[in-house]
Amino acid sequence: MYERSDVVWPYSERNGVGAKDDAEILLAPSEINLSDEDRQLAREFATDLYEGKLPHGMKVDDDPRQNGIHGDLADLKAVSVLNSTTAVYSGYLETSTGYGEAFVPGYTVSERRLASRSLAWQKQELAERLAHPVSEDANWPDQPVMISFNDLEPLLRKYEGLQHYRQLYRRISGNLSDCEPSDLVTVQRTLLNVHWSRVNEMTAQLYPVLLNAADWLADRDDDASTVELRARVNTASGVAAVAAAKNSSERNSYMESVVRRMDYISNGAARNDEGMTPVSNELANLADEIESGDMTGELPAAEISDGVIEAMRGVRWNANQLTELAETVIGSWGLLSDNRSNWEEVRLRSGPTEDGAWQVVITEDRSALEVSSVKKAVLVPAKFNRMLLQSNP
Repeated sequence: MYERSDVVWPYSERNGVGAKDDAEILLAPSEINLSDEDRQLAREFATDLYEGKLPHGMKVDDDPRQNGIHGDLADLKAVSVLNSTTAVYSGYLETSTGYGEAFVPGYTVSERRLASRSLAWQKQELAERLAHPVSEDANWPDQPVMISFNDLEPLLRKYEGLQHYRQLYRRISGNLSDCEPSDLVTVQRTLLNVHWSRVNEMTAQLYPVLLNAADWLADRDDDASTVELRARVNTASGVAAVAAAKNSSERNSYMESVVRRMDYISNGAARNDEGMTPVSNELANLADEIESGDMTGELPAAEISDGVIEAMRGVRWNANQLTELAETVIGSWGLLSDNRSNWEEVRLRSGPTEDGAWQVVITEDRSALEVSSVKKAVLVPAKFNRMLLQSNP
């Protein structure tokens, strides 16, 4: 493994794997009771994580805020890398149309249009492949893709920003480890893990593009611009630096291995006595139990009696009743706004109501229940009228 002090290896703490568990902890009935002061501290802690700031009271020798974090996670997520690359399927260039568009003077098209047409050609090829028996797949080899980069700046800016977040989260984790155990620290640790897992996921999604960029730069002439871009890519990612240092054939094999590793980890890969399984051990064990038929054990006792269920089977509830329930639940958390707004006022405003709390509003312009985190509004369709009990086979 490539090791360097300023490089964070993807998923070094495996925070992507436990994200669902952390989400369940946050949404489950609370077993932790925080004071109003601690609740406010937890909210400020979550805001600092989101905005890439070092939470109040924590100290590090090297504050990543000085290393170029610009904007919050939403800003980084909004940075698109789609226009950074142009991919052309080489098989399209072997057709008379593709060859003319790429090489024949007077018939050539822009690189982006060539890429678009080659993609349409590739989709048609795949559709024809699917029309044949699976036993004939060997007769349809995958087409090599030629990738070039138009503008690496969005990709590098997004990746470097995510790396800053990951380094910041590692430092915050170390600070939490030094704290005395408390309910507040437990909540902060859970919030950190949720944010960390999301940053890891966003980082992993960039790896195929980043590795292709390293591969593309490695084969270019050593002009000043290329040398500068190579340095930025290699500094940002130790994996890309290793790929760039290999010769062409070894590089392709290494890149495929890294991307496959990212896929495994994103889907919860784990090790067992026989080696690595591409799914978590819990799922592997469950699959073994189902296959063997060894699913013994008593079913949990029903929490609602059959008589109550039968009596409620034909009961329906409407928008007003759902609104009352939602307001009761949100109010029990201390998050319900004292202000009242109608659906048109909510539609026209760009953020929450004046007190910054949540509202439940019956609306005429929605056909399904909707939650707007930006406006802090639960929007209940006026036509809502459903069975109270929902049964699943």
